[in-house]
Amino acid sequence: MTQSRFLAAVLLAASLLPSAQRLRAQEASYHAIADIVEVETVAVSRSWPRAQILEGRLATRENISLLANVSTICVLPYDGWKAKNIIDGLPSFDGIRSGLESDKELRQRRNEAIEHLLRQGFKEADCLSKGSAPDAELLFTKLLGGFGQTDLPTYFWLLYANEQHGITVHGEPELLGLARPSSGDLPLSIASLAEQVRSVVDAGRAATPGTGLNAIKGLSEVKAICLSAPEGIKSQLATMVQATGLRLVSCLSWKWRKRSSVKIAERTYEERAQALHC
Repeated sequence: MTQSRFLAAVLLAASLLPSAQRLRAQEASYHAIADIVEVETVAVSRSWPRAQILEGRLATRENISLLANVSTICVLPYDGWKAKNIIDGLPSFDGIRSGLESDKELRQRRNEAIEHLLRQGFKEADCLSKGSAPDAELLFTKLLGGFGQTDLPTYFWLLYANEQHGITVHGEPELLGLARPSSGDLPLSIASLAEQVRSVVDAGRAATPGTGLNAIKGLSEVKAICLSAPEGIKSQLATMVQATGLRLVSCLSWKWRKRSSVKIAERTYEERAQALHC
């Protein structure tokens, strides 16, 4: 067989392989492992890079407080093709440890993730060595898909509380999941992944009494807005907004660049409370 015929035969054989096998040279498909990795968690990041606390069995005040107090994180990247074995093997990290020892690309992803998490104000920890007790463990893997309806390369991540806060499910020990990205909102880069982790920890702080933070948790809590639109349609939009019961305020007088949405919400609630007591 000539070299050209041999190459043609190899290409034909590759084209006949199932799509999952052809992807192995790239990354695992998000849809192939979504049922494995999407466990119930305390917080889910939504509307990148913001986050909100969702109601659920694990969304207790104690667990949200654990999320709010995450400062030190251990970073554990793994091969998406081994997701089932990795997740089923928790709380043991043996599978992740062996992957890091044999795969240079995984080590590079870990180092990049650590770098970006440090920029987001977190501290690094090594949970693969004895005696280390980080606040949380960040497991993540590179996939194809999970960002809208695209097949772009993405990163799926899960933030777990440390083993001291493990739970038992059907008699088996498991790590307590604190946060993950929502379906369709997987980050496209490790930098975005770190931003999402920062956002869910901040959401936990905002929902925890005593942190000094308040946050609008849903659109139902919005009482007043300012309207910025071309003059031709501004009056029409104003009428529609007022019909919903929202109060219009001046954008310019509120100095939006110097005031956060939290402060604006606080001022709205204060003014409403004063009006009710007058």
